[in-house]
Amino acid sequence: MGRVLALGVSAVGVALIVVNVSFRDGFAVTRPAWAAVGALLIVLAARPLLRRRSGLAAQDRLIADMWAALRGRPHGWHATDPVTGRVVAIDRTRSRVTLIVRDGAAREPAGEQAGTMTLYLLGLLGTRRPAPLLRELQPLRQEPEPITWRRLRQANAAARRAGTTATASPDELAALHAQVMRTAGPPGSR
Repeated sequence: MGRVLALGVSAVGVALIVVNVSFRDGFAVTRPAWAAVGALLIVLAARPLLRRRSGLAAQDRLIADMWAALRGRPHGWHATDPVTGRVVAIDRTRSRVTLIVRDGAAREPAGEQAGTMTLYLLGLLGTRRPAPLLRELQPLRQEPEPITWRRLRQANAAARRAGTTATASPDELAALHAQVMRTAGPPGSR
């Protein structure tokens, strides 16, 4: 059952309960059969609305592993991945934990660095973010611009227009997980 259909069925269940309520002697009284049918419709329709897709559950486990491995790392912590040569860093602000992966540290003739860095919003307000993992590409520089909700909305809108997404794909998330585990070590190691 799709989400829209589930919302419609739950709305019908609520309507069945509300329509069959009458007031006698200052008390609300419902017809038990219709109330039971309405409640059954609400419960059946709520399952698809509350259930997470299996792909997102697997992504949640990968994000939880990365969160556990990076939880105690301070602001500015960074390490170089021995396999890919990319630099993995953490940017902590008062409300966010951002994972930064820097690619291509080659110097241009003008003295500027060429390449990109990808920012992943890993945690928010002291807890990890659920899947899908939000990401933003920025040109390589010493200090990244902080991720703002406005820029994330703009990136999502631009990605939708281009037919892509502003979230990490499952393959990208698996590669990022492997990279973080190589650089930060398993959860609890320092």
